[in-house]
Amino acid sequence: MARILVVTHGAGTLRTSIAAFRIIGHRVTLREAVTLADVHRASPDLLVIAPGKPEIVRALILALRADATLRFLPVIVAGAEGDLQALLPPVAPAADIMILPAPLDAGTLFEAAHFFVTVTPPVTLRRVA
Repeated sequence: MARILVVTHGAGTLRTSIAAFRIIGHRVTLREAVTLADVHRASPDLLVIAPGKPEIVRALILALRADATLRFLPVIVAGAEGDLQALLPPVAPAADIMILPAPLDAGTLFEAAHFFVTVTPPVTLRRVA
């Protein structure tokens, strides 16, 4: 299953989604803050950010997009408030970033995450004689 890195100041609004991710087998790591080195170490399949300050989110996205190995890492900005477009750097490929406005419900985040990561276990194909 997928490795999901969640960056948030308290998991309150994300608690239900995080539990659901874990129940179906995803490995979820929670951080209050993250550096580019942290993202490299975690090697996530998906990064979920519950933003504090828009300029911090923007700086992180810019750093990710400037990094050759993290350039196409899918990012969900969960519970964004204010000018949502201000979060997106002009160089960010829009297909790799999803912004979910506040207020955020658990179902919305869960569905958005599965746009980027697999929901079901891998299928084993057998040869039929």
